[in-house]
Amino acid sequence: SIPQSEHERTRHNLSQTTAFVGKKKDFFIITSSPGWTHASPIIDGPAHEGRYHTVAHELFHVWQSNIGAYKKDPIAWMDEGIAHYIAALFLHDAKIYNYDAIRNGHVGEAGKVREPIHTLESGTTFYKAGNPAIADEYSLAFLAVEFLTHDLPNSGIPAAADYWKKMGQGSTHQNAFEDAFGQSPVAFYQRFEDYRKGGFKSKR
Repeated sequence: SIPQSEHERTRHNLSQTTAFVGKKKDFFIITSSPGWTHASPIIDGPAHEGRYHTVAHELFHVWQSNIGAYKKDPIAWMDEGIAHYIAALFLHDAKIYNYDAIRNGHVGEAGKVREPIHTLESGTTFYKAGNPAIADEYSLAFLAVEFLTHDLPNSGIPAAADYWKKMGQGSTHQNAFEDAFGQSPVAFYQRFEDYRKGGFKSKR
């Protein structure tokens, strides 16, 4: 049987979770969770439209799983930032919610995260950054991905897909990043921190 302590850990984790990817190319939503009933991944946004955001975010993780890249040599800010970015683009293109409104909310929250982006590669560090109750580390990751992809064709989606495909094929983060985005992670981190100091002025 599962030790009680593990039961307790599972119950605690689920109480903090809105949705998660399963092991069979699927995902699950906890429909009683605050993140589904009234809170929203759209900062100060409505719950109904936020549910579309949650589904799009998790579907991206399912796609990662399908190509063997989900949680493979995970880079937490990339993993969550790209899923949030893709979800925002989807909501905008589907005329569900305006991208700039989503972005403005993230700018307000990302400023509360003090850790430099390069320290947020590890999930252990990423999920404890900023204010865990607000999850503003996701906001910082969103803006990092937006900055990374802003001058690439088609909102950077093909490059992001290329990065994850290379990861699924066994490439290291360093090599996949350089191949997909044309720069090293170290060079990007420096550019992003300079951009961050300027207040995340829109690059879109």
